[in-house]
Amino acid sequence: MRTHALAVAGTAVLIAAGGGIALASTGHGAPGARRPARGVVAGKFEREGGPIAPGGKQQVVPLTGTIRFARAHHRTVRVHVGKSGRFSARLVPGYYEISGRTPDIRGPGRQEAVCPVPGKVRVSADRTRHITVVCIVP
Repeated sequence: MRTHALAVAGTAVLIAAGGGIALASTGHGAPGARRPARGVVAGKFEREGGPIAPGGKQQVVPLTGTIRFARAHHRTVRVHVGKSGRFSARLVPGYYEISGRTPDIRGPGRQEAVCPVPGKVRVSADRTRHITVVCIVP
């Protein structure tokens, strides 16, 4: 009787941390093959501004929604953000454009607000980068 080895390529895994969940590919290759090193982007998604709170301070409010990580010539990664406003994603090293989309703030035509992070964010292998994605409201 013969046995056959089966290599699974492109397996998806859920990454959950700090209230966020990301779907990421584990890559392709033979069993035992080394996966490329990844970096982590962890942070908060929040609203700043709005009504003045007692004591004269602006409120900072956690937002729900989706954080989008876009890198040239690569598949976009989206991470769900729960009520805590916290998220985390394991990403291949490189420079990413990052934005948050939330149903908690509505614009013209009842469109969900999209709040970009200025510039590109560098993700380095085996490092954690902490960021805050902010939607500013008047």
